[in-house]
Amino acid sequence: WSSDVCSSDLLAQTKLSVGDKQFEEIFDWVKVHTDWLTLDVDGIGRGITAGIPEYVWWFGCDSCYALQGMMLQGNFEICKETMQIILKYSREMNGNGKIIHELLPNGVYPNLGNCQETAHFINLLWEYYEWTGDKSILEEAFDYITMGIDWLLAQDDDNDCFPTGYGIIEIAGLNMEMIDTAVYTATAFSCYVKIAQAIGKEVDAAKWTAQGEKCVRAINDCLWAEDEHSYCDCYASAEKIMEKKDMILEQIEEAGDEAVREKFEATLAARMEEPKREHGWLLNRNWVINTPMEVGIAPEEQAKKALKRLHTPEFIGTYGMYLEGMRHNQMMTISTGVMAVAQARYGYVNRALELIERMFTSFGKATPGSISEMSPDYGCFTQAWTAYGVCTPVVRYFFGIWPDPVKNEIHVHPNLPEKWEHASLEHVRVLDGEISVYVENGSVRVENHTSATVCVKQ
Repeated sequence: WSSDVCSSDLLAQTKLSVGDKQFEEIFDWVKVHTDWLTLDVDGIGRGITAGIPEYVWWFGCDSCYALQGMMLQGNFEICKETMQIILKYSREMNGNGKIIHELLPNGVYPNLGNCQETAHFINLLWEYYEWTGDKSILEEAFDYITMGIDWLLAQDDDNDCFPTGYGIIEIAGLNMEMIDTAVYTATAFSCYVKIAQAIGKEVDAAKWTAQGEKCVRAINDCLWAEDEHSYCDCYASAEKIMEKKDMILEQIEEAGDEAVREKFEATLAARMEEPKREHGWLLNRNWVINTPMEVGIAPEEQAKKALKRLHTPEFIGTYGMYLEGMRHNQMMTISTGVMAVAQARYGYVNRALELIERMFTSFGKATPGSISEMSPDYGCFTQAWTAYGVCTPVVRYFFGIWPDPVKNEIHVHPNLPEKWEHASLEHVRVLDGEISVYVENGSVRVENHTSATVCVKQ
């Protein structure tokens, strides 16, 4: 294990005060987990691992979430080092732009990468630059992500904007055109253009911008189910779904929902009249149907409908969001966290806070000072991506901090939950310094210790 940060430094950065001591203390403990999860291996490097004790190694998917939260804690260096490990071993193991799924401390790589991880990593690079202003990792990664953009395009074998392959949901048979892959790919095209422009690289910006916009339109047209007020899990032909029918019915039977079974069979039978035509399918109602709202590509009206449905007992239990709306048997900090980000992005900050508070009710149940990966008390007793679901809603949305390194500006537009009548977030490391934000009675005050111009919206 390796750490070069003392606990007092960790707790002083991104210091939250909201008048709720228990919330503040748990928020601090999430920062301490960064220290717990740091691993330094000779010959590989130092970075944030996924979880203790089962997954003390590096993951592409987990890091793409976790590092977004950890950079908001001020942990720039360990975020960069973790990205460098993922980049280095993706080059060595794949070499074609694809990002690895996992790397063990002994150098073994059981999974060379799921489809969404390549897009997600490109998005992470841009967010890291936005927050830190550090171009060096963009320059280091640019040649590889250029191959990655081409690799993603190649996975879209039928040119419908939806790459084929496993996404985040690691369930056998879901190696289809999944919504999370589609969403992160759509944003990756625009992030790739912005990365190139930031470091002065020549790319066909118009082509990739248009491709990203085309993907966004496809998601909102083809993966939106108006009758369900929801985005779909996947996009597939009836023929493809028929091949997986037994697996899908088995999962529906486990949930014991006869109405869902009847609707699925009726829909499949009707669509088999044109077996090769593709449709959006709302199968398990997996938590990744939040992703269009998480990244902000859902139109306001669709987002309003989807987020309202998602904030119901169909999807939410005692400790947060179920992994799927069909079977209420599991929930994780990542499902709850992504939904909290989605709700907060569209202004539903009270719902977002409620989700974080639900997550916090599992604090200390498995190990003192920690929130388990699987709620309430199993799986890894500490999980890296919890930082995303906690820090991103608080820092980016409740306090509304959005840096723009290109213009050397920091925009601050707080939107506090009703419970927080006054709040402060002090010593937030951003760009080349730090800021502190104080909000009371609708008034916003910012202490700026950076070279950037702070633009405050009261």
